[in-house]
Amino acid sequence: MKPILFMTIFFPLLFSACSPAGTPLSPPEFTSTPEISASPTVEKTAEPTPDAEPTPTTAPTLPSKWVAPPAGTLVIDTYPQGGAPFLPFSRFANMPLNRLVLPAIYAELLRQDAGGGYIPYLAQDVPSLENGLVRFTGSGENQQLEVEFQLRPGAAWQDGQPLTAEDLVFSWELVMQPDWPGTHFGKAGSAAEVFMAEAQALAPDRVVYRFFSQRQAREAAQSGGRLGNPELYAGLAEQTGPVVPLDYLEVGRNVFPRHLLADVPAAQILESEFALRPVFAGAYRLVEGGEERQPVSLEAFADFVLGKP
Repeated sequence: MKPILFMTIFFPLLFSACSPAGTPLSPPEFTSTPEISASPTVEKTAEPTPDAEPTPTTAPTLPSKWVAPPAGTLVIDTYPQGGAPFLPFSRFANMPLNRLVLPAIYAELLRQDAGGGYIPYLAQDVPSLENGLVRFTGSGENQQLEVEFQLRPGAAWQDGQPLTAEDLVFSWELVMQPDWPGTHFGKAGSAAEVFMAEAQALAPDRVVYRFFSQRQAREAAQSGGRLGNPELYAGLAEQTGPVVPLDYLEVGRNVFPRHLLADVPAAQILESEFALRPVFAGAYRLVEGGEERQPVSLEAFADFVLGKP
């Protein structure tokens, strides 16, 4: 039997009654200190009639001890999410439920360890100058930084389809569409993907990302690049040498399935069925969840490239 991790979300009554979905609560603000009367008025109640019988009252029964949830169930007390989509790098990604679920179901080429260093995840190695996967090509105003990744053998999507370099090329082209609903914020300002000139599949398991040369950077400052936003590239108007973002290794963070999203317009992905029932390449797959107040169930992905969790 496949191990299943159930994430049952219990919402405090106060939050569900007073707060809109996904909105953190703020303490109430008072414009003045409430006044307390020194002689409060007490309203007199009617005297009971002689024939009236008192209504019996029963005190609420409280549990005598904590009742543990069933084995394999994780109980989380969080703000109501309201069926927000499970889409990384979107405005919903930092909501409490998404911060718990996305790291389990989503997978990128690299991840960071507790010390902030990069470790290979879907990729076989961390690119560096030493191993030749980070390099400079071309010369003069056409010199570029290239970052190459090789996928681990057997990388697959949670529906069983193989994950290839073509998916990675598609993912970059997808997020660089002007109507992509996600964000382009990275660890050092704008995300690394916005400073790229192209992505190319060198083989089914090898992809290379090429960043702006000096010439391409200055052109983007005039044209706005793929995103059509000259303000984003205003700082590159007088670029000297190739563009080297501080977080260039983050360029492999976008990993989306081409076979499921190629026919979905970028502007509609956030409201699509995919966003509520996504298929990624992470260690767990979403079995149930996404609907408003629906419990979230995650099932271990047997074919996860690093081994079944």
